[in-house]
Amino acid sequence: LSSGGTPASYSSTGLPAGLILNAATGVISGAPTIASSQATYMITATNPYSTVDTLIQITVKNPAVLSIPSAGFADTLSGQTSAPVQFTVTNTGENDAIISAVGLIFGDHFAITGGTCAPLLTLAQGASCSVIAVFNPTTIGVKADSLSVLYINGARMASATTAFAGTSLDSKPTGLTYA
Repeated sequence: LSSGGTPASYSSTGLPAGLILNAATGVISGAPTIASSQATYMITATNPYSTVDTLIQITVKNPAVLSIPSAGFADTLSGQTSAPVQFTVTNTGENDAIISAVGLIFGDHFAITGGTCAPLLTLAQGASCSVIAVFNPTTIGVKADSLSVLYINGARMASATTAFAGTSLDSKPTGLTYA
């Protein structure tokens, strides 16, 4: 403060919804609930001898949003493994996304075999990463699963999921008799 000393209290009015100013420490915390363009806010520090106003600028962006288009698997013989299929995960939001986990909901007939999406990866706005999976059925019929990516969207935990399926065919030719 201009007259010396440590601030005894801090105050501000009109901070973005979801943000609060700690009157004792001057720390702004919380999670904004509404996006807003850059705006200027006044923070006032006070002690018994003086008051000082400081202007700060805050921009609240919309959260990160990850999208995963669905992909299909070719028909695959039971007991065999399909060709790899790539899923592209793209951040279509305004904030960075920090990936927490990548996995399959069931994992019975499909497996993740690679890709660039991994825990702690930060995806900037417009950036993408990949998940590579294969279909490895053990019984015949249509098999379904979902790919799920858990991430921090700039404010809280969120998830992106896409469903997919594959058809497992009998590995024995039809019309033949086996002894």
